[in-house]
Amino acid sequence: MDKKKKLIHSKLFLKLLRFIYIIFQFIRKILILDKNQILLLCAQDGDIKDQLKLAKLFYVKGNYVTAFAWAETASFQGNNEARTLKDEIWAAIPSEQKVEAQNLARKFRMDYTRK
Repeated sequence: MDKKKKLIHSKLFLKLLRFIYIIFQFIRKILILDKNQILLLCAQDGDIKDQLKLAKLFYVKGNYVTAFAWAETASFQGNNEARTLKDEIWAAIPSEQKVEAQNLARKFRMDYTRK
């Protein structure tokens, strides 16, 4: 094969590789979830351990209302550690947010407990 044909083939090959790379990146963005997304999906499916993990995560980040809702949901399903954490979070919630926390916990119990 002469130099001109080799050059054309190598340019086509590089274009093909770039195309494959772009397609791969697109598929990866669609299909791969990060660990927090997976944790959320499992918690929403009723997994008590993941509900407790989310409660701890939100508590550490200072989102007491959501932390309380997840802890209450895990506690409602019988997790004793979640019950203890729920009480700790409740004490940290400002009084003006307690009704909101109770309402969100009620919604989570209805939506995210295993039937």
